[in-house]
Amino acid sequence: MRGLLALLCLVSLAAQADVIPTPTKEGLYDTRKKIWLTLAEAVAAVSPGTFVVLGEQHVTKANENEPAIILHHANQLRWLKQMNREAATRYFNAQLGMEFLDYTDQVHVNDFLTAKITETEFLKSVKWGANPFEPYGRLMRESITTANPGTLALNIPREIAHHVATDGPGSLTQDERSYLPLIWERGGPEYFERFHDAMNGHVPEDKIAKYFWAQSLWDDTMAWRATRRHTPLDQITIIVGEFHAEFNHGLPARLKRYGAPDVRSMIQVAITSKESFTDAVKADPKYGERADYLWVFTTD
Repeated sequence: MRGLLALLCLVSLAAQADVIPTPTKEGLYDTRKKIWLTLAEAVAAVSPGTFVVLGEQHVTKANENEPAIILHHANQLRWLKQMNREAATRYFNAQLGMEFLDYTDQVHVNDFLTAKITETEFLKSVKWGANPFEPYGRLMRESITTANPGTLALNIPREIAHHVATDGPGSLTQDERSYLPLIWERGGPEYFERFHDAMNGHVPEDKIAKYFWAQSLWDDTMAWRATRRHTPLDQITIIVGEFHAEFNHGLPARLKRYGAPDVRSMIQVAITSKESFTDAVKADPKYGERADYLWVFTTD
């Protein structure tokens, strides 16, 4: 309890003085090279033209005060700040893309980040749900400080994804189809297997395939929107639910399908001080490495 109160106090101060809470211990494990990196070293290893798919655990009203979630979202901001510093030094553009924002709302994103509308007006315009906005608002505000258009809204309009999840891909109207990405393909068999296991018991069996088509639509839309804004001098970090990033099955695979030259996935792994960093980065016996980078950090 004492550690939690101290952490919450630190978060309160962060809002006042831009102090970002940091883990007691952390390391970024490169699963390809089998080496541990610091945050600065991991960012320095990212070249212009690279896409980084940063998987996240979504913050909700139910979990927003949990130490692991607080540090998890603070780490996202630390990553973006470090990437902005690196971009300024090496003269490339560091951009931010977000799953939570529909690409049709890009004008509202731009208006918010240029102070043409208030935060309240922005949240109403994009139909933001019940999840806390501030962790994502901090990222968006940080993105506008770089030499880029700010935050990229990447997802398909949610009513279209909902229609697919409910009635299947063949049910879309001609108007709805005009919003679809250039390529929309069903995700691979291992991706579906993991999706089926995750959804089984929560969704009727006969609807899981339709839900997976919607999941695949999210991936393809985000890949399409991100690659169309990309140049060799752009580095884009995409914040997305970690299921879309794990094992390079979802969004990383679709970015490559859209021609992205260098795609790297990253997943955060929260552990206690009594747990082993080595155990935290063990590959899955069936699906292999969970991501290209595993950002392991302690929660106590």
